[in-house]
Amino acid sequence: MKEAALGETTSLEELCDEIKGLMPDRPKVCIGIDGMDGVGKTSLARELAALLGATVISLDDHVERKRGEYVSWIRCQEVTAAMRATGGNVVIVDGVCLRAVAERCGFAVDVHVYVKLVSKDSGLWHDADICLAEAPVEDLKQHERELRRSGAVLSGREDVEQAESETGLRDELIDYHAKWSPLEKADAICTTIRD
Repeated sequence: MKEAALGETTSLEELCDEIKGLMPDRPKVCIGIDGMDGVGKTSLARELAALLGATVISLDDHVERKRGEYVSWIRCQEVTAAMRATGGNVVIVDGVCLRAVAERCGFAVDVHVYVKLVSKDSGLWHDADICLAEAPVEDLKQHERELRRSGAVLSGREDVEQAESETGLRDELIDYHAKWSPLEKADAICTTIRD
């Protein structure tokens, strides 16, 4: 696996070339863009699609919202129909828990790209504790619940219940990373850098 940091050390074009080198030689290829929520998967997918002449399918467009989970609420028939309907040879699918969704919906990911988010100022990798799953899963989940609850209270949000329901996705992401090890199994890792 090679790590590319967009915007500073490696250009998008170089990442695109790396992906091209990993693509199998067949009529239809699926590139998967995976990572935690909010790391820039969809933006990266769109930028890569422009360079590769690919079609983007965002899993977020095919999920029942506000269910507290992700994978079990993906509308698989819609996703696979969208994949079949693409006119080009390359389709890019982006979303969290990508490997689990691919298995559930019955499609193969030929090139798996994992996106990490790093803070420009501190250099800290957001969500490293979850992505590397070095602590016991239940400890990570409890820590995430406490962070969400205290964040909602500190920000003045009255809807602490909403903050708690958001932990459903975080719990699922923790389970996904522990079970599927997507970072370790990725063909390429892209580090996005934000302020």
